Amino acid sequence: MSYYFDVDGLDPNGNASANNFIPSYTTTATAAGTTTLTVASTEIQRFTGSTTQTVVLPVASTLPKTGFGFWIVNDSSGSLTVNSSGGNLVATITGGNRLWVFAILLTGTSAASWDTAAINAASPGGSTTQLQRNNAGAFGGISGATSDGTDVTFGSGNLKTTRPKVTTSIDDANGNEVIITPATASAVNEVTIANAATGTGPTISATGGDTNIDLKLTPKGTGNTFITSNSLILGTGLTAADVRLSNNGNGLAISDGTNSYNNLQALNGIFSNAGASVTPIRVSGANSRIELGNASLVVWTNGIDFNFTIDTGLTRNAANVVEINSGTAGTSGIILLRGRAFAALPASPVAGMEATVTDSTTTTWGATITGGGSNIVRAWYNGTNWTVIGK
Repeated sequence: MSYYFDVDGLDPNGNASANNFIPSYTTTATAAGTTTLTVASTEIQRFTGSTTQTVVLPVASTLPKTGFGFWIVNDSSGSLTVNSSGGNLVATITGGNRLWVFAILLTGTSAASWDTAAINAASPGGSTTQLQRNNAGAFGGISGATSDGTDVTFGSGNLKTTRPKVTTSIDDANGNEVIITPATASAVNEVTIANAATGTGPTISATGGDTNIDLKLTPKGTGNTFITSNSLILGTGLTAADVRLSNNGNGLAISDGTNSYNNLQALNGIFSNAGASVTPIRVSGANSRIELGNASLVVWTNGIDFNFTIDTGLTRNAANVVEINSGTAGTSGIILLRGRAFAALPASPVAGMEATVTDSTTTTWGATITGGGSNIVRAWYNGTNWTVIGK
């Protein structure tokens, strides 16, 4: 049956119109062979089966007009290779997909004479809710990534990223902030968290572009920083040279890790240094005390800190005996009792007290001292009166 279009069926631009244009189609079962198309081949080329097939397009110079083309429908499970008449690859169509291929040149035998428009109609791969991936040109499910249409959920260990950018915070399962990540312009320093093998603890380190970097723990408001383990070790490793701060239930102990204490004690020293300013080390409380071992020294240097020369010391000589020395037990020392007026002596003295009085009325040894004079004497309180014991 033939159909003829009268010139009256075209609009002024040469376009034809009708209720429908019905193209013919050809079905070919794939057999890992070759199907060669010509200008006389049907517009729709449909392929079925379970293997591959090569489709060769017509020689471009045999076509009546550019825009001439074919619908190539791959209903097989294999892939179709679409080549130009010269054997050049134009497109590959995976199973379940469609391709419109049309001429753009009426010369040549290469892929440059053709263009394509793909319509991929493949079904999603994997199971329901799985995200999709390109699986060799087809859809494939991602078993570790699912979505309910609003949120995307990744299974344990399935989300792998390199340097992800977190805009505001990392939240918990309830949407509450766990870690806030404020941005710092031109930042060069950061925190590195490293895990560890058996027998070694994980590490939180200050790292970055600077040579020396502090690591700060900053509470909010009047909050405190708590170390909840039994001890805090200050040093480069677990050695006897480290300083350990421990709470053993009876107080704070400072040691080198080899001794256990029940009170605040210092094995290798407590240092307080603020240059020329006053920085006291205080012990307070009704029953407080500072205990020193029988060979311990309380020493002073000739400078403002412990880096200067020690020249004065206090040490235990024997039971109930304190020795003043030059910083080494057994060396000589001098006691200086600065003078004061008799009226400035304690109002309730205790027997055995000594002082230097600067206004005594007498210098006679053993005489009772009264103030208002001009003599400087060494005074001793005998339980009743201040008496002269030196001048």
